Amino acid sequence: LPLLLAHKERIKQSFKDYTANLSYDLNVYKSLFDDLDTEYMQEPSDIQESVQEAITNTEGKKFMRFLDEKVDELGHIVAGFSKEEHKRHGFYFRKLLWSIIMCSPFMRRTNLKPRGYSGDSEMMRMLYRNEYEGETTFSRLMHKHPLEHPAARAVRNRRKLVTEKLIEGQNGHSAQSGERLKGLSVACGPAFEMQDILLSPEDCEKYHFSLLD
Repeated sequence: LPLLLAHKERIKQSFKDYTANLSYDLNVYKSLFDDLDTEYMQEPSDIQESVQEAITNTEGKKFMRFLDEKVDELGHIVAGFSKEEHKRHGFYFRKLLWSIIMCSPFMRRTNLKPRGYSGDSEMMRMLYRNEYEGETTFSRLMHKHPLEHPAARAVRNRRKLVTEKLIEGQNGHSAQSGERLKGLSVACGPAFEMQDILLSPEDCEKYHFSLLD
């Protein structure tokens, strides 16, 4: 405990102010969305879905823009941090916002790392599905926001790009040699792109993939 308390003294004041303000704002938003959820909780499921969609497209959009602004602000605050400072301030951030982080199925998984690391196949499935997931409107929005981050979009775009390049390469390779196209996927993970390429027994005869993870 003394070490943890001393740890707090090494947190930059600008970061403390940012985290405190963010915690307050997120809890205000959570109360807003939870109150809205309560109002239609007893309605039939189809009505619930319609109302939740309407909330997502109105107040939800405003909330997503707010999160965009806060992420940008955080980027400016931590710019120039050393690896150790990032680690220390990240620990502080999670301590203060842990309950909020756990609201998001995606962030809960990447923080708890049930399989020992954050980039597991379930996390990749969440990235590829790119849907609103969670038990409440607030949790659904908190889940969806990181899935719209440029890095997440790059993962989805990469799957499409890799698929297109492999099919293009195989067509040229097969025309020249008549042999299977051989490919090596390093850090392959669940290799979801294979599902987009091997769609039939005939497709399986065109490729020979080696997966390394």
